[in-house]
Amino acid sequence: MRFTASIHAFTDFSNDVVPFHEALRRIRAAGYEDVMLLSLPGRPSLQKGDRPDCSLLDHSGSDPEAVAEALREAGLRLGVLFGAWMDLSSEEAAQRSADTLSALADVAVALSCRFFGHSVGAAPEPGMPTQAKQEQILRLARVMDTLGERYRDKLYISADVHWHGIVETVADCEFLIAHLTTPNTGPLLNIGHMTTCGQAGWELLERHPERVRFIAWKDHSLAPDRPHPVTSVELGTADSPFERYIPVVKAQADIERVHSIAVETTPLEEKAEAMRRSLQYIMGLWDCVGR
Repeated sequence: MRFTASIHAFTDFSNDVVPFHEALRRIRAAGYEDVMLLSLPGRPSLQKGDRPDCSLLDHSGSDPEAVAEALREAGLRLGVLFGAWMDLSSEEAAQRSADTLSALADVAVALSCRFFGHSVGAAPEPGMPTQAKQEQILRLARVMDTLGERYRDKLYISADVHWHGIVETVADCEFLIAHLTTPNTGPLLNIGHMTTCGQAGWELLERHPERVRFIAWKDHSLAPDRPHPVTSVELGTADSPFERYIPVVKAQADIERVHSIAVETTPLEEKAEAMRRSLQYIMGLWDCVGR
Protein backbone atom coordinates (compact mmCIF):
# COMPACT_ATOMS: atom_id res chain seq x y z
CA MET A 1 0.00 0.00 0.00
CA ARG A 2 1.39 3.39 -1.01
CA PHE A 3 0.52 6.65 0.74
CA THR A 4 1.26 10.07 -0.71
CA ALA A 5 2.53 12.88 1.51
CA SER A 6 1.02 16.32 1.00
CA ILE A 7 3.70 18.98 0.79
CA HIS A 8 1.58 21.34 2.91
CA ALA A 9 2.11 18.95 5.85
CA PHE A 10 5.78 19.96 5.84
CA THR A 11 5.22 23.72 5.94
CA ASP A 12 2.56 26.19 7.16
CA PHE A 13 0.06 28.06 5.01
CA SER A 14 0.48 31.20 7.11
CA ASN A 15 4.25 30.90 7.49
CA ASP A 16 5.52 29.09 4.42
CA VAL A 17 9.24 29.34 5.10
CA VAL A 18 10.40 25.85 4.09
CA PRO A 19 12.15 25.92 0.69
CA PHE A 20 10.51 23.77 -1.96
CA HIS A 21 13.43 21.41 -2.52
CA GLU A 22 13.99 21.07 1.24
CA ALA A 23 10.35 20.11 1.75
CA LEU A 24 10.71 17.41 -0.89
CA ARG A 25 13.85 16.14 0.83
CA ARG A 26 12.04 15.99 4.18
CA ILE A 27 9.15 14.08 2.63
CA ARG A 28 11.51 11.41 1.30
CA ALA A 29 13.37 11.27 4.62
CA ALA A 30 10.05 10.67 6.41
CA GLY A 31 9.60 7.46 4.42
CA TYR A 32 7.31 8.57 1.59
CA GLU A 33 7.89 7.82 -2.08
CA ASP A 34 5.05 9.95 -3.45
CA VAL A 35 4.12 13.60 -2.98
CA MET A 36 1.02 15.71 -3.44
CA LEU A 37 1.98 19.17 -4.67
CA LEU A 38 -0.36 22.05 -3.83
CA SER A 39 -0.79 24.93 -6.22
CA LEU A 40 -1.92 28.35 -4.99
CA PRO A 41 -2.57 31.37 -7.22
CA GLY A 42 -0.26 34.32 -6.68
CA ARG A 43 2.68 32.19 -5.55
CA PRO A 44 5.87 31.86 -7.59
CA SER A 45 6.03 29.11 -10.19
CA LEU A 46 8.94 26.73 -10.69
CA GLN A 47 11.23 27.26 -13.67
CA LYS A 48 14.54 25.71 -14.68
CA GLY A 49 17.25 26.57 -12.16
CA ASP A 50 14.83 27.99 -9.55
CA ARG A 51 15.26 27.14 -5.85
CA PRO A 52 12.12 28.74 -4.29
CA ASP A 53 12.29 29.70 -0.61
CA CYS A 54 8.73 28.45 -0.04
CA SER A 55 6.96 25.12 -0.56
CA LEU A 56 3.56 26.24 -1.86
CA LEU A 57 3.90 27.39 -5.46
CA ASP A 58 1.63 28.22 -8.39
CA HIS A 59 2.28 25.22 -10.57
CA SER A 60 -0.16 26.32 -13.26
CA GLY A 61 2.79 28.36 -14.57
CA SER A 62 5.53 25.89 -13.68
CA ASP A 63 7.79 24.23 -16.24
CA PRO A 64 6.88 20.52 -16.01
CA GLU A 65 10.50 19.52 -16.63
CA ALA A 66 11.64 21.72 -13.73
CA VAL A 67 9.11 20.00 -11.47
CA ALA A 68 10.19 16.58 -12.74
CA GLU A 69 13.84 17.46 -12.07
CA ALA A 70 13.07 18.52 -8.49
CA LEU A 71 11.18 15.27 -7.91
CA ARG A 72 14.04 13.20 -9.33
CA GLU A 73 16.52 15.02 -7.10
CA ALA A 74 14.43 14.11 -4.03
CA GLY A 75 13.70 10.55 -5.17
CA LEU A 76 9.94 11.16 -5.25
CA ARG A 77 7.08 10.47 -7.63
CA LEU A 78 4.20 12.92 -8.18
CA GLY A 79 1.11 11.23 -6.74
CA VAL A 80 -1.35 14.15 -6.94
CA LEU A 81 -1.46 17.72 -8.20
CA PHE A 82 -3.95 19.80 -6.21
CA GLY A 83 -5.35 23.23 -7.04
CA ALA A 84 -6.13 25.00 -3.78
CA TRP A 85 -8.78 27.39 -5.04
CA MET A 86 -12.33 27.55 -6.42
CA ASP A 87 -14.70 30.46 -6.96
CA LEU A 88 -18.33 29.53 -7.49
CA SER A 89 -19.82 32.94 -6.71
CA SER A 90 -21.13 33.35 -10.28
CA GLU A 91 -21.17 31.54 -13.62
CA GLU A 92 -18.35 33.78 -14.82
CA ALA A 93 -16.25 33.05 -11.73
CA ALA A 94 -16.87 29.33 -12.14
CA GLN A 95 -15.68 29.50 -15.75
CA ARG A 96 -12.53 31.32 -14.68
CA SER A 97 -11.93 28.61 -12.09
CA ALA A 98 -12.30 25.94 -14.78
CA ASP A 99 -9.82 27.76 -17.03
CA THR A 100 -7.27 28.21 -14.25
CA LEU A 101 -7.57 24.61 -13.12
CA SER A 102 -7.20 23.45 -16.72
CA ALA A 103 -3.81 25.15 -16.94
CA LEU A 104 -2.77 23.26 -13.82
CA ALA A 105 -4.21 19.99 -15.12
CA ASP A 106 -2.07 20.37 -18.24
CA VAL A 107 0.98 20.28 -15.98
CA ALA A 108 -0.30 17.13 -14.26
CA VAL A 109 -0.76 15.42 -17.64
CA ALA A 110 2.72 16.50 -18.76
CA LEU A 111 4.11 14.86 -15.61
CA SER A 112 2.15 11.61 -16.22
CA CYS A 113 0.19 12.15 -12.99
CA ARG A 114 -3.21 10.43 -12.95
CA PHE A 115 -4.79 12.19 -9.97
CA PHE A 116 -5.92 15.79 -9.79
CA GLY A 117 -7.65 17.42 -6.81
CA HIS A 118 -9.12 20.83 -6.19
CA SER A 119 -10.95 22.87 -3.57
CA VAL A 120 -14.72 23.31 -3.58
CA GLY A 121 -14.93 26.91 -2.35
CA ALA A 122 -16.34 28.14 0.94
CA ALA A 123 -20.02 28.08 1.86
CA PRO A 124 -21.49 31.14 3.61
CA GLU A 125 -21.34 29.22 6.88
CA PRO A 126 -20.61 25.66 8.03
CA GLY A 127 -23.38 23.12 8.49
CA MET A 128 -25.72 24.44 5.81
CA PRO A 129 -28.20 21.92 4.39
CA THR A 130 -27.61 20.67 0.87
CA GLN A 131 -30.74 22.41 -0.39
CA ALA A 132 -29.32 25.81 0.57
CA LYS A 133 -26.19 25.16 -1.52
CA GLN A 134 -27.70 23.51 -4.58
CA GLU A 135 -26.91 26.34 -6.97
CA GLN A 136 -23.23 26.35 -5.98
CA ILE A 137 -22.96 22.55 -6.06
CA LEU A 138 -24.47 22.50 -9.55
CA ARG A 139 -21.87 25.07 -10.65
CA LEU A 140 -19.19 22.90 -9.14
CA ALA A 141 -20.51 19.89 -11.06
CA ARG A 142 -20.33 21.88 -14.31
CA VAL A 143 -16.73 22.91 -13.60
CA MET A 144 -15.81 19.31 -12.81
CA ASP A 145 -17.52 18.00 -15.93
CA THR A 146 -15.66 20.56 -18.03
CA LEU A 147 -12.41 19.23 -16.61
CA GLY A 148 -13.59 15.64 -16.72
CA GLU A 149 -14.42 15.83 -20.42
CA ARG A 150 -11.22 17.66 -21.29
CA TYR A 151 -9.05 15.13 -19.46
CA ARG A 152 -11.09 11.97 -20.04
CA ASP A 153 -8.81 8.89 -19.86
CA LYS A 154 -5.99 11.11 -18.56
CA LEU A 155 -6.97 12.34 -15.07
CA TYR A 156 -9.30 11.55 -12.21
CA ILE A 157 -10.79 14.85 -11.01
CA SER A 158 -11.61 14.98 -7.27
CA ALA A 159 -13.31 17.78 -5.30
CA ASP A 160 -12.13 18.15 -1.70
CA VAL A 161 -15.00 17.53 0.76
CA HIS A 162 -14.32 20.07 3.48
CA TRP A 163 -15.78 21.56 6.66
CA HIS A 164 -17.36 24.95 5.77
CA GLY A 165 -17.15 24.00 2.10
CA ILE A 166 -19.72 24.02 -0.70
CA VAL A 167 -19.46 20.22 -0.41
CA GLU A 168 -19.22 19.28 3.25
CA THR A 169 -21.41 16.25 4.03
CA VAL A 170 -22.34 12.86 2.62
CA ALA A 171 -25.64 14.37 1.46
CA ASP A 172 -23.75 17.13 -0.37
CA CYS A 173 -21.59 14.47 -2.03
CA GLU A 174 -24.64 12.47 -3.09
CA PHE A 175 -26.16 15.56 -4.71
CA LEU A 176 -22.88 16.34 -6.48
CA ILE A 177 -22.48 12.79 -7.78
CA ALA A 178 -26.07 12.75 -9.03
CA HIS A 179 -25.30 15.73 -11.26
CA LEU A 180 -21.88 14.70 -12.61
CA THR A 181 -21.97 13.40 -16.18
CA THR A 182 -18.31 12.48 -16.70
CA PRO A 183 -17.08 9.14 -15.29
CA ASN A 184 -13.68 10.42 -14.12
CA THR A 185 -15.05 12.94 -11.62
CA GLY A 186 -16.15 12.65 -8.00
CA PRO A 187 -15.61 13.72 -4.40
CA LEU A 188 -12.26 13.63 -2.66
CA LEU A 189 -13.09 11.63 0.46
CA ASN A 190 -11.35 13.62 3.17
CA ILE A 191 -11.61 11.39 6.25
CA GLY A 192 -10.55 14.15 8.61
CA HIS A 193 -13.27 16.53 7.49
CA MET A 194 -15.81 13.72 7.49
CA THR A 195 -14.85 13.23 11.15
CA THR A 196 -15.15 16.93 11.97
CA CYS A 197 -18.59 17.04 10.35
CA GLY A 198 -19.82 13.83 12.01
CA GLN A 199 -20.26 12.05 8.69
CA ALA A 200 -20.15 8.31 7.92
CA GLY A 201 -17.85 8.76 4.94
CA TRP A 202 -17.28 5.03 4.52
CA GLU A 203 -20.91 4.70 3.42
CA LEU A 204 -20.22 7.03 0.50
CA LEU A 205 -17.29 4.81 -0.41
CA GLU A 206 -19.53 1.73 -0.27
CA ARG A 207 -22.21 3.26 -2.51
CA HIS A 208 -19.99 5.01 -5.07
CA PRO A 209 -16.64 3.23 -5.30
CA GLU A 210 -15.89 4.33 -8.89
CA ARG A 211 -16.55 7.97 -8.00
CA VAL A 212 -14.15 8.05 -5.05
CA ARG A 213 -10.67 7.95 -6.58
CA PHE A 214 -8.85 10.01 -3.95
CA ILE A 215 -8.92 9.38 -0.20
CA ALA A 216 -7.22 11.76 2.24
CA TRP A 217 -6.26 9.98 5.47
CA LYS A 218 -6.36 12.70 8.10
CA ASP A 219 -6.96 12.47 11.84
CA HIS A 220 -9.16 15.24 13.23
CA SER A 221 -9.82 15.89 16.89
CA LEU A 222 -13.31 16.19 18.34
CA ALA A 223 -12.05 17.22 21.79
CA PRO A 224 -14.25 19.94 23.37
CA ASP A 225 -11.18 22.08 24.05
CA ARG A 226 -9.65 21.82 20.57
CA PRO A 227 -8.29 25.16 19.36
CA HIS A 228 -10.38 25.22 16.15
CA PRO A 229 -13.31 23.16 14.82
CA VAL A 230 -10.84 21.72 12.29
CA THR A 231 -7.89 20.35 14.25
CA SER A 232 -5.73 18.05 12.12
CA VAL A 233 -3.08 16.07 14.01
CA GLU A 234 -0.83 13.03 13.78
CA LEU A 235 -2.64 9.91 12.61
CA GLY A 236 -3.67 7.65 15.46
CA THR A 237 -3.83 10.42 18.06
CA ALA A 238 -7.36 11.79 17.53
CA ASP A 239 -10.85 10.66 16.51
CA SER A 240 -10.98 9.64 12.84
CA PRO A 241 -12.39 6.07 12.68
CA PHE A 242 -9.90 4.66 10.19
CA GLU A 243 -10.93 1.12 11.07
CA ARG A 244 -14.34 1.80 9.45
CA TYR A 245 -12.71 2.81 6.16
CA ILE A 246 -9.91 0.27 5.76
CA PRO A 247 -12.07 -2.87 5.25
CA VAL A 248 -14.13 -1.07 2.60
CA VAL A 249 -11.05 0.13 0.75
CA LYS A 250 -9.46 -3.32 0.92
CA ALA A 251 -12.58 -4.87 -0.59
CA GLN A 252 -12.28 -2.44 -3.51
CA ALA A 253 -8.65 -3.23 -4.36
CA ASP A 254 -9.43 -3.24 -8.08
CA ILE A 255 -10.38 0.47 -8.02
CA GLU A 256 -7.54 2.76 -9.14
CA ARG A 257 -7.04 5.25 -6.30
CA VAL A 258 -4.57 7.56 -4.64
CA HIS A 259 -4.25 7.85 -0.85
CA SER A 260 -2.71 10.89 0.87
CA ILE A 261 -1.63 11.70 4.42
CA ALA A 262 -1.41 15.15 6.00
CA VAL A 263 -1.22 16.87 9.38
CA GLU A 264 -1.94 20.58 9.74
CA THR A 265 -2.35 21.79 13.32
CA THR A 266 0.97 20.29 14.50
CA PRO A 267 3.73 22.90 15.05
CA LEU A 268 6.04 23.27 12.06
CA GLU A 269 9.12 21.95 13.85
CA GLU A 270 7.25 18.73 14.73
CA LYS A 271 5.53 18.08 11.41
CA ALA A 272 8.17 15.95 9.67
CA GLU A 273 8.37 13.53 12.58
CA ALA A 274 4.57 13.50 12.95
CA MET A 275 4.28 12.64 9.26
CA ARG A 276 6.83 9.83 9.63
CA ARG A 277 4.91 8.35 12.58
CA SER A 278 1.60 8.83 10.76
CA LEU A 279 2.83 6.69 7.87
CA GLN A 280 4.04 3.99 10.24
CA TYR A 281 0.73 4.07 12.14
CA ILE A 282 -1.56 3.77 9.12
CA MET A 283 0.60 1.08 7.52
CA GLY A 284 0.45 -0.95 10.74
CA LEU A 285 -3.31 -0.45 11.05
CA TRP A 286 -3.74 -1.37 7.39
CA ASP A 287 -2.02 -4.70 7.96
CA CYS A 288 -4.17 -5.73 10.94
CA VAL A 289 -7.65 -4.36 10.12
CA GLY A 290 -10.08 -6.05 7.75
CA ARG A 291 -7.97 -9.07 6.88
